[in-house]
Amino acid sequence: MYRIYSYAVSLFAALLLSGCSRRAATDPAPGEIRIEPSILTRAAGLYFEENDCIGLTVTRASGDYVRNGKMTYKGSAFVGDGLTWYGVQDETSTLTAYYPYAENGVEEGFSVAADQRGGCEASDLLGAVKENVLPASGAVKMIFHHLLSQLTVVVDNSSSSAVSEVVVSGFVPTATVDLASLSVTAREEVSPADVTAFEETPDKSYRLILVPQQRALTVTVFLEDGSSREKTLSETLLEGGKHYDLSVTLTDQTFDMTLSGEIGEWVDGGSLGGGELEPGDSSGSDVSDSPGSVLEYAGERYATTTVGGKTWMAENLRYQPATAEIGAGVWYPGDESQTAALGLLYDYATATAGASSVSGAAIQGICPSGWHLPTQEELQALVAEASADFVPDAGFWKDGGYNTSASYLLGGDATDARYCQSLKKKDQTLSVGEVQVDMGLSVRCVKD
Repeated sequence: MYRIYSYAVSLFAALLLSGCSRRAATDPAPGEIRIEPSILTRAAGLYFEENDCIGLTVTRASGDYVRNGKMTYKGSAFVGDGLTWYGVQDETSTLTAYYPYAENGVEEGFSVAADQRGGCEASDLLGAVKENVLPASGAVKMIFHHLLSQLTVVVDNSSSSAVSEVVVSGFVPTATVDLASLSVTAREEVSPADVTAFEETPDKSYRLILVPQQRALTVTVFLEDGSSREKTLSETLLEGGKHYDLSVTLTDQTFDMTLSGEIGEWVDGGSLGGGELEPGDSSGSDVSDSPGSVLEYAGERYATTTVGGKTWMAENLRYQPATAEIGAGVWYPGDESQTAALGLLYDYATATAGASSVSGAAIQGICPSGWHLPTQEELQALVAEASADFVPDAGFWKDGGYNTSASYLLGGDATDARYCQSLKKKDQTLSVGEVQVDMGLSVRCVKD
């Protein structure tokens, strides 16, 4: 009996040791610095890719603890070789990060590539700042912002020859970078240079990244027959983090070029009206917006859009109220890694911050100041104007489980204590109806 008992104890100890060994091989090292990034979009796609590298600086009260530490993206977070936290657990620090990584950092300057025909990603400078960070075992969430300008040349070519390439001239290609304020300034001592654009669609669309500045901008379109057409826009202003569309109309006799429409943040479809910026730049604000641009709220940035005369968030809300816990009134859309793309899911009480409306009056709830949860009337107008793609496939929570058979946008109007209005997307069809108030649904806010 004793031998059986001893064998059982030995077997249990071996299994325990084996489990610890496996855990040590897969868990992050104690004190390791990890960065969980969030971005709206980037030149190369929608998110960071495996083995992308950033530079990280950790600044304590006594100075830089880490300076330009190289970190590599590993699927869900950036990790660094040997980058660990300092030992003072109650001392905060400021984290600044940028992409793409450069061995000498970016404080002395960053230059866009003169030849971007192979792609724009090497010129796509992103920056992130987070203050009052305590050493933590989990990953630190940081939001990366575009610091440069993106220009898309859209060609309407009716000439007898196809476009071979597009070159933009007149802009300085080098910037001084201030990561603390997430701003860049064109280096005046550097001469303007030619930048060749990336061909997105042959003979139709050409994209490039430029340093933000105000100068005369010259666009040259080279044709396959060996000829070229050139035109200059005087005093063109491009701002950091903005995306502009420049329309080119080309025939055998004419060459016209205009910046038309509305300015937009770095999301496809933005453009610049009349060659001049519209008011409403959101730099440095806690909450700011302009149609077709961006809303900044609680450290997150949301693209906005106009549908049926109303300004809507073009992304699902990702805000977690301080009083709400994951799993109790607010849920991840499947798992935490999907939050950046799909937002969080909220029950009615959490989304409305405890308020209720049965009269059609708008409720701010957890929306930013000047915005509100959509009313039933606004949801119905959205169904009439928007396509099904406006609502991402975030799924919903009900009765303790996550379900992907449909997706919803929660409305502020309550039918009674048990039901509220919502927009439902199922099989690419949108409709408005009632749902239970304890379900977890996506939230889109509407501007007052």
